[in-house]
Amino acid sequence: MNAFRRTAAQKFFIPLLYKYWNIPVFQEYENLMQHDRWSEDKLAALQEHKLAEMLRYACLYIPYYQNIMEKAGIGADDIKDKTALSFFPVLTKPIIQERFDDLVDPKMSQKEYVTEHSGGSTGQPTKVRRYLKARAAVHASTWRANSWMGWEIGDPWIWLWGRLSTSKSSWKSKLVNLYKTLGCQESFFNVHGLDKKKLLKFARAVRLFRPKLIEGYTNAFYQLCLLLRQENIELPKLMGVATTAETLYSEQRRLIEDVLGCKVFNRYASSEVGLIASECSEHDGLHLAAENIYIECVKEDKSPVAPGEPGKLLITDLNNRVMPLIRYDLGDMGIISTEPCKCGRPYPLLQKVIGRQSDVLRLPNKKIVFPDDLAEIFYPLPQVRKFQVIQEELSKVNVFIALKSGTEDKALKDLIYRQVREALGQETEITLNFVEDIPILPSGKHRICISKVSQP
Repeated sequence: MNAFRRTAAQKFFIPLLYKYWNIPVFQEYENLMQHDRWSEDKLAALQEHKLAEMLRYACLYIPYYQNIMEKAGIGADDIKDKTALSFFPVLTKPIIQERFDDLVDPKMSQKEYVTEHSGGSTGQPTKVRRYLKARAAVHASTWRANSWMGWEIGDPWIWLWGRLSTSKSSWKSKLVNLYKTLGCQESFFNVHGLDKKKLLKFARAVRLFRPKLIEGYTNAFYQLCLLLRQENIELPKLMGVATTAETLYSEQRRLIEDVLGCKVFNRYASSEVGLIASECSEHDGLHLAAENIYIECVKEDKSPVAPGEPGKLLITDLNNRVMPLIRYDLGDMGIISTEPCKCGRPYPLLQKVIGRQSDVLRLPNKKIVFPDDLAEIFYPLPQVRKFQVIQEELSKVNVFIALKSGTEDKALKDLIYRQVREALGQETEITLNFVEDIPILPSGKHRICISKVSQP
């Protein structure tokens, strides 16, 4: 029965859905799967060719870039290779929100794109238009990352994802979601307003749907596994889980793998450009989707960082012609690896995503504290359900801690204070706040570290 449903989904239901959407995903998927066997040089040449094409296209057809290039005295013929990126300014979310109309191709037909929104985890959601071929590339790269976990097209899988409002969905979108669940074997579970009741409902849905893999928010998986362990609940065997949208910390990975009995495959993605990088079975860095994006790792002055050093990540989408996102600053920091992966695939590696710049604490003594430093304090403590560190001022930090019922005692408070003090230094005023719960963001995400101090 399972084999029949997979074949039906693969041969009939999924192709029919993408034909309805007019998205050539199967062609893109076949191309991407061939790249697994390419050489690094061949893949790099394709990436640079697509990058130069996108830069020339923006220069010729996008009003925002036409104006910038004209003032700089630069024409499309001056763009030969990736060095031309230096002609282009960094693109930010406020610029997209303020100059939206100037950033889209005015001659592009509405039949050639869709409009999508980011989750807005750091403020107002960002609206973008995505070329249908670019959307195909995003879906195909997700399928490819799934295949590295052992998944095949038509296998059942679930998204543990955030959506602000499903009540306002049209009857057509509800019908499509039902079709995807019953026919395509792809189901969606909304983590908005995530609590114990909703997590137990998701556990029941997993037992009923019996997916091969689940992809979703890192913290949603973490909270789910804490509850499964507490309630002594077992889920059907999975081939793997894919964590994304939030930074994955080592203690979270260990707990999820232990409770669910499968490997965690970390991913890095954004709503505006789709899947950026994915782990393979080596779990030693994330493979960059080099055919779809070009990534830079830069200092504050936009110059490249030294190999192996952390820097700001700038993303250029190589497919989205209706709205080219060039040198797009997602607000994230990371490290690009200089080593190839042992799996033999040609894609360059993103060694680590450190997190958002606004998640980094800069202290009075010039010390920089990354979210990882705080995660190493709290996640190993079994009494802690959730925590959040908020830097209110340069030398003032509030720490919010939600403990498991009946675990609060003076020794634990003293231990937490001592370790936080060691991490943040003697010059920082630290206030511990023990609370019943820490609400997640409207997007369904949970930020463990927030700085309200102006970033350089």
